[in-house]
Amino acid sequence: MSLVNSVSNPVEAKVNTPLTSVKDLVDVNNEFAFKLYHNLESKEGNIFLSPYSISVALSMAYVGARNATREQMSKVLELPLSDEFAPLFSSLQEQLKAVAGNNDIELLIANALWVEATYPLSESFLASMKKNYDSMIFPADFKENFNKERLKINEWVEIQTKDRIKELIPSGVLNELTRLVLTNAIYFKGVWQTQFVKESTMEEAFFVSRDMSKEVSMMNSTGSFNYFEDNDMQMVELPYKGNDLSMIVVLPQVKNGIKELEKKINRESWLKNFAQMKNQKVRLFLPKFSATEQFRLKNTLANMGMSDAFTMNADFSGIDGTKDLFIAEVVHKAFIDVNEKGSEAAAATAVVMQLKSMAVNQPPVPVFRADHPFIFMIVHGHTKNILFMGRFAKP
Repeated sequence: MSLVNSVSNPVEAKVNTPLTSVKDLVDVNNEFAFKLYHNLESKEGNIFLSPYSISVALSMAYVGARNATREQMSKVLELPLSDEFAPLFSSLQEQLKAVAGNNDIELLIANALWVEATYPLSESFLASMKKNYDSMIFPADFKENFNKERLKINEWVEIQTKDRIKELIPSGVLNELTRLVLTNAIYFKGVWQTQFVKESTMEEAFFVSRDMSKEVSMMNSTGSFNYFEDNDMQMVELPYKGNDLSMIVVLPQVKNGIKELEKKINRESWLKNFAQMKNQKVRLFLPKFSATEQFRLKNTLANMGMSDAFTMNADFSGIDGTKDLFIAEVVHKAFIDVNEKGSEAAAATAVVMQLKSMAVNQPPVPVFRADHPFIFMIVHGHTKNILFMGRFAKP
């Protein structure tokens, strides 16, 4: 399922060629969205994420990427090697924000940088973050109080997402080597153009496989919707009030057909089918559902082709003038609730950048937190003879 602009048109993505319009940027963002989804589809159960949020946060880091790191990120993010794309993110964000307040639609987008106060960043990089991403910039004390800063970042995310995204950055992700955290947060709430009648919602079977079902609260409505079907799938568009945003639902024709559908769907096929949708009467059944999903995307993004960004080979010299920084982790969390009235969704992404190492005279302070099972011994100091030995596993 995707929240998309209901007036999108099919266009061919032009990888690593100049982006001259917001439409071009939307093309590459959506290309990345499908690539990322395909790299996560092996996950069992539900998947829900905001590829837009992830694109924005990673593109902020991409502004400072250089040489092979930039080339790899360019291929993954579908962005050109030159910098002219950055102002388009600002234009796209302004277009999206313009929807807010119209017809009971809420759409909030915010970007922020959290920078170690003692760590100098390039003035041109900071200027780009402010101009092209409307990013707030907060000084942080990662060296001495990284956990306190983690709580501050998480609190900011909670506020931006109206308390829907909590604990974006788990304990253990930041440390005293953290120098920069790039964050994006997005919140959406919309009312269906045609709401479902609550009294019509019934408990019905949802087939988790061909032979296994689970009872769900199934909403239903009969009305005019944009609709398309072929031998493999059905596709319906559910607009929110104002027609600026809509939900697209793509359903395999057979109950156990989701894996085959996922193999075939991509940006081009999706847009081709989107263009063939016709407004017609449809009897629609859709389950109420709510989900929260969290991802650590470091390994996924590295496997997609931007491995250098996460290693000692990383070159983000456009951020600080050195090659000292690398991406330690990319964390993402998303929430969705779909009911008879409409939908509420929120997501946030944090790109955590750390020093590759510290100077010899500034060794990192290790943290030994015995908060899980451990082995212990009582040993004679001189001979190292073990007198007692055990394992502590249950308080």
